[in-house]
Amino acid sequence: MKRYASPGTGMAQEIERKLVAVDGASPLEGDAGLSLPAPYLLDEPLRRTIRDEYFDTTDWRIYRAGFALRLRREGRQSLLVLKGLDEGNDGRLVRTEISQVVPAPGTLKDLPPAGPAGSRIRLLAGTAPLRSLFRLRSERMTRNVTRVDGGSALAEIAIDRTVIHAPGKRHPIRFRELEIEMLPGGSPEDVDRLAESLIAGGDFLPVRVSKFQRGLSAAGLAPRLFMDVGPLVFDGNTSSREAVSAILRRQLARILEREAGTRLGEDDEALHDMRVAVRRARTFLRLFSEVLPARGGPLREELGWLGDCLGAVRDLDVQVSMLAPVVQGGEVSGASAYLEHLQGERERQRDGLLRALDSRRYARLIASFRTLVRPLSGPPRRTAERRPVATYGPALVLSRTAGVLKLGRRLGGQSADEELHRLRIRVKRARYAMEALGPALPTGTRKAVAACVALQDYLGALQDSNRGRGRGTLVALESPALDSRQAVLDIGRLITAEEAKQQTLRSGYAKAYRRFARDPAVRRLRQSLKAHEAKRAAATQPAALRVEVANGAAWEDKVATEKMELTND
Repeated sequence: MKRYASPGTGMAQEIERKLVAVDGASPLEGDAGLSLPAPYLLDEPLRRTIRDEYFDTTDWRIYRAGFALRLRREGRQSLLVLKGLDEGNDGRLVRTEISQVVPAPGTLKDLPPAGPAGSRIRLLAGTAPLRSLFRLRSERMTRNVTRVDGGSALAEIAIDRTVIHAPGKRHPIRFRELEIEMLPGGSPEDVDRLAESLIAGGDFLPVRVSKFQRGLSAAGLAPRLFMDVGPLVFDGNTSSREAVSAILRRQLARILEREAGTRLGEDDEALHDMRVAVRRARTFLRLFSEVLPARGGPLREELGWLGDCLGAVRDLDVQVSMLAPVVQGGEVSGASAYLEHLQGERERQRDGLLRALDSRRYARLIASFRTLVRPLSGPPRRTAERRPVATYGPALVLSRTAGVLKLGRRLGGQSADEELHRLRIRVKRARYAMEALGPALPTGTRKAVAACVALQDYLGALQDSNRGRGRGTLVALESPALDSRQAVLDIGRLITAEEAKQQTLRSGYAKAYRRFARDPAVRRLRQSLKAHEAKRAAATQPAALRVEVANGAAWEDKVATEKMELTND
């Protein structure tokens, strides 16, 4: 039994220390060398054989989600375990375990049955088949540790003699180790005291290498938590094409990194981050289209499809989070029916999102994205692609910031929702350009970006309020869940409250826009960019004038020669 087990969820937290013998196997033979300080006592030993097999998809979806997938066969029982990667410190291994019993003898040729572990594996793997990575066989001797005065067991000391069988490897790998695992009656401090007492005896050394890590090494496997998409950094001298590719690679890496959490659906922020990465990628494909191949256009359309799938779930997450406190407070009787409607709609949209992530269309999208941003084998072909990004980025940021100021001056608190949404998009694009092109700009952008974020958040709150009001109206008119007049009236009260909230937000538009337009950091950034562009233009002007003068002189010489020839004739 693990520490902090969650009833009915199959989830627990494992806290343990691992030791190896200093002089080989001798201290790990039987119970030799196990001398514990007071007030600890060792129970009688128990011996058993354990067979473990580890699995993952070919693209390491389980590993990239932060888990190792193990099928343990012990006697007549098979146990499926999703085991978190090490989260400990100070010598401890701290790992989350999600487990469920599966029918014996247990196999993962097909996806596992539903359950605490099986359902998560299905979500993570999707349609990708599982493959066997390696197998372990351990002869284990365990002894519980108690106190002299009795009570529950504090920890379990296990001595393992393990053999690793890896596919394609002729010779198995053998090792021995000692584990001290905390039991419900103990504490992390008990585990530490027991480990330190054995280390102090001189026969043991601490290690932090798990059996999973040993197995990966034996099988010659080296998965990465984050997929390698290519170089992610650049400076002002980098070609525009390579700089933009690096900017886009960051978004591709973020999409792949947050896909696992989005599939699991246990952390709303994973979906939000993936959606933001998709939005940024679409924005960058548009902003930098002149230095990208033509295939960037179709990729942007496909990212729009993915963004719609993510956005449908994310928008409902926001609305559910806004309505939940109202339901918990019991202020509006019809709010619970409305909340159930939103939650049901969210589940339907999430099912659609999972189908999208499992589709060939999504696989093609990722493949196309990788192809677009892969490092070039030589210098870029087009002139626009070859020029240093420092000659391209400042003017782009300057124009995007000017676009925000121009539209923002024209709008007011009572402008149409569509116009305010347009302004939010412009702010977002200006912010993304500042963040992405920072290494190529003559001055820092951190504070100017913060000003963009503040205005973007204000406009986003307006949009969320408008969306909540519109959905509430639709539900009040069409939802069969609201089967009473009182419930419909209550929803009407919610809609009225949203309208009042929106009017309050709208009344603050002038202040929010002025705060951005007059922000010292925004002004300094614009002044710096204007000065940079003027200096660059001045540096190129003399050469241009010399060419013009030279061309003019040549033309005058030609005309004079022709006149002389006519005169001579």
